[in-house]
Amino acid sequence: MRTDALLRRIWQGEVGEAGRPADVKLRPVFTGIVRVPAKMLELETDTPFLMADDAELMPALPLGDVLAEELDMEVPYGSFVLFLPRRPGRPDPVLRSRDFGVLTGEALQHVTGHGSLASHQVTGGLYVLAHCAARLAANATSQNRKFDTRAFCLGLGQSLSRAWRSDRADLAPAPFDRPDFLWQPELRSYLTALDPAFAAPDAVTIPCDLLTVCDQPVALAEWVARVDAQVRDLMAALDTPDPAVRGLKAISSRFNLQ
Repeated sequence: MRTDALLRRIWQGEVGEAGRPADVKLRPVFTGIVRVPAKMLELETDTPFLMADDAELMPALPLGDVLAEELDMEVPYGSFVLFLPRRPGRPDPVLRSRDFGVLTGEALQHVTGHGSLASHQVTGGLYVLAHCAARLAANATSQNRKFDTRAFCLGLGQSLSRAWRSDRADLAPAPFDRPDFLWQPELRSYLTALDPAFAAPDAVTIPCDLLTVCDQPVALAEWVARVDAQVRDLMAALDTPDPAVRGLKAISSRFNLQ
């Protein structure tokens, strides 16, 4: 959503707290994956989205200040503000689980967009973070029976499909519309064709602790820096050739072998 449109909707009173018990119970799933303070709001929208509290809706007018002044809301410093679709009737935990999957995908893209990964590492970095998030979500099911992992992963795929969208006719479609899309070989084939620099470990070897960089939520900038450092180290290892390969390259260079 455009920032000017969001500002207008805030002024018109169309944004409110998402304080229903079902939403509050699911929030720890999100903050267990994205370990940043989160302020949950609702408005009429088809797709959930998030913004940093210091995102400027107008020059020198950050979102957190607008919410505090216009709606008398307390917005934690260094937080994500989550905008969830307002739906009539009883809360649907399946739909809300999908919403949190979309928001998680947006948060992961915030990391790769604001971190220090080299441009050729961004696709692979987002891929490994998505795997880590999906595994943490699977673990959350045992702690919250209302949370639906499959719906979460569908939402995650919905978000990543926008990040990795391409209009190239020669690309076979990626399987974003299935909950196990991250594990499909078609996805790696798609990403390799989309970005020839794409590199990532085998899915089963991706560590689960890339996102668990703190025990309690920390300010957004700190969380991004910590996660970015983890991913950067992992991607740097992929950029470093095997010692045997380095030795062969050194010999080839020394003797001018072709």
